[in-house]
Amino acid sequence: MLHKTVPIGGIAVSIDPKKNVLSKEWDSILNERSNTVFVSFGSVAKSIYMPDKYRNTLLEVFGSMPNTTFIWKYEEEGSTLAAHLKNVHLSTWVPQNALLGDPRLTAFITHGGLGSITELAHMGKPAVLIPVFADQTRNAHMFAKHGGGIVLTKDDLELPQRLRDALHSIFNDASYSMSAKRLSEMLLNQPISAKQLLVQHAEFAARFGRLPNLDPYGRHLSFIEYFLIDIVFVAVAIVAVVGFVVVKIIRKCFSLTVKTKKD
Repeated sequence: MLHKTVPIGGIAVSIDPKKNVLSKEWDSILNERSNTVFVSFGSVAKSIYMPDKYRNTLLEVFGSMPNTTFIWKYEEEGSTLAAHLKNVHLSTWVPQNALLGDPRLTAFITHGGLGSITELAHMGKPAVLIPVFADQTRNAHMFAKHGGGIVLTKDDLELPQRLRDALHSIFNDASYSMSAKRLSEMLLNQPISAKQLLVQHAEFAARFGRLPNLDPYGRHLSFIEYFLIDIVFVAVAIVAVVGFVVVKIIRKCFSLTVKTKKD
């Protein structure tokens, strides 16, 4: 990380209960059952584009857990996908930050996007992580490394029992919740908060302006130097010459062997 790169992850996460006020509708949903699970796969790999076999697995698991409320961010207005399940609530928009900050929410089923992971970590909620693509696999395992989550692959969604077992583990093993809360406490009690870092570095930049000594030396290199094209060219040339010589020697030896046999 460069000295002029300032880590301010989590600066947009609101942990103030006064700001995370839920509407009466969401408040009522959270009061329905002792366990409540929030389900969201982000804004790119939307649930409406999910293969039917995965969607059916989710519905089967939700239906097999009638004592748990499931809030599913599903991007189809007026969808009747889960109309037969009284414990499932579909919504095209969900107040994610406020839900994760509510103590009545038990767990989060997420794709592991960086935004969701950041909110999840700061709010201290355990999760079942099902990465889909890009950086999500790394994000999911990074969170699980702290003990607050269980990572499944998207192919595991073909097997309802795996998701069901993961949820039961989150519900029944207190270590997941404790680990998630510990991570949250560490993030919220850093020696210097993200907001303080931003303000202090902004004031520093305003006072001293651009500082060339903070620039990486790579900015002064040419395109060829920066990408080591000259080194790569020499290496390829050496390999090519050695390969050519070896092939010539092998052919020469083979021709001598054939000539000897004919004689």
